[in-house]
Amino acid sequence: MEGENLQGWNIPEELKRRLQREEEARKKGGLRKIYLEDFRKFRDDYSDELPDKEFIFALGSFFARAEKDEVITDKKVIEKIEYYRKHPFECSEGGVTTQEEIDLINETLNCVIKYLEELEEKEK
Repeated sequence: MEGENLQGWNIPEELKRRLQREEEARKKGGLRKIYLEDFRKFRDDYSDELPDKEFIFALGSFFARAEKDEVITDKKVIEKIEYYRKHPFECSEGGVTTQEEIDLINETLNCVIKYLEELEEKEK
């Protein structure tokens, strides 16, 4: 992948564009919408694939960033995210993601998406 070296890291173009969108949204106050789009993309683009450890780690990182950015502030949603992030996924130990883990991924994603959609609706 083409990328740009940023302080020693080779940043793929897609991630670079996403980070630029995030920075712009931060300035304009549209960060929640960016996260909502990202979580929908996680759900929709990978719904038919068996999640691997990179997907699981990336999703957990996006959850953590959304919390840190205070896009997600609801205690129950945060608890669900923390449960996800602490779960010992089989694929991280060299195994295959189980159906129960796929359900956990989907439930967590759906919970976060629903929460962000409800916040977006309230602002309309």
